[in-house]
Amino acid sequence: LNDVAQVIIGENEIHVKINNLTHTSQQLPRLTPAALGECGGGNDMTCGSKCALAEIKLTLNEVKALISKFNALTLSSIERSLAVHSAALFNGEWLISHDVSRHSLALKIVGKAIRRGLRGGVFLTTGRASFDIVFSAFVIGAPIIISLKGPLYSGVTAACGLGITLISIVKGRGVTIMCNEQRIISS
Repeated sequence: LNDVAQVIIGENEIHVKINNLTHTSQQLPRLTPAALGECGGGNDMTCGSKCALAEIKLTLNEVKALISKFNALTLSSIERSLAVHSAALFNGEWLISHDVSRHSLALKIVGKAIRRGLRGGVFLTTGRASFDIVFSAFVIGAPIIISLKGPLYSGVTAACGLGITLISIVKGRGVTIMCNEQRIISS
């Protein structure tokens, strides 16, 4: 992580600037949703360097308990008129942030996790899971994302390609595991 100078997340791509890069170019290959297929999916996002996800297994009851606790920590549970998103990383302790932008919020959680040296855990968000939110969880090795809203197509594609278990709350269907369900075990 000391080699990362800057991470810029755009709507359709992520740019990473690296300190002391030995290549003649000062950029890594562009990472776009299309790159998921080009790089073979899984954890091989840069066609050669691996980023391991922490291994976690949860029961459906544990997922529901995390959702309940996260709901209690959100600002909207305290004041329903607030128009803010909340996101958290649970890794034995709760890291939580609130912001009007779900995208900035994901980066805040990544920053908090990096500062504390945390890796893995369960990433939770009140916002819709998009590509950049899924990738933010991937950067800190979180193998499970729980979104309290239905995900965007780009988020489902990214989660499935990165090997992340994506769980959403879908109206009329309740808790729905979108992909990589092997981390959710029978009670």
